[in-house]
Amino acid sequence: MRLMLRLCLTSVVLCAMGPLLSMAAESPKDANLVTDARRCGSLAETGQRLACYDRLFRTEQVVDVPKTDEALFGYRGKIAQEARDEQAKALASNLTELTARVDAVDYLGNGTFRVSLDNGQQWQQLASGVTLRLKVGESVSIKPGALGSFTLVAASGRAAKVRRVR
Repeated sequence: MRLMLRLCLTSVVLCAMGPLLSMAAESPKDANLVTDARRCGSLAETGQRLACYDRLFRTEQVVDVPKTDEALFGYRGKIAQEARDEQAKALASNLTELTARVDAVDYLGNGTFRVSLDNGQQWQQLASGVTLRLKVGESVSIKPGALGSFTLVAASGRAAKVRRVR
């Protein structure tokens, strides 16, 4: 019974890996992968077989986390959660204000805007009511406020509450 179960599990794994293994045989490096995968399949003990497959096929996910003060400015909420990097969340930005130039402005249908800055960041107005006419190339400042809020101040001095979207 045990031998039958082992043969069934091995055949399921090999069937699932069949397309991968057939595509992989195109180069010498890939041929070694096929050989190693077959060697893993021939292991009798389940834990050793799984560990062998994990060594061959498991990849670690690497998240690129911004390191500069400017890149960390506004790094809160959903954006910070996506990175899932506790060290970057713990770092507090030393900037008290971000100054950048406007690369693009999109006026959205709900009376708000989304602005793309020359540093790659995008900020979106939170509520309609304040009308800012931003121009490409104009310098703007973004200042942190209370309770994690941010205010974008245009060259004209007019301001609007914003949140970082990218």
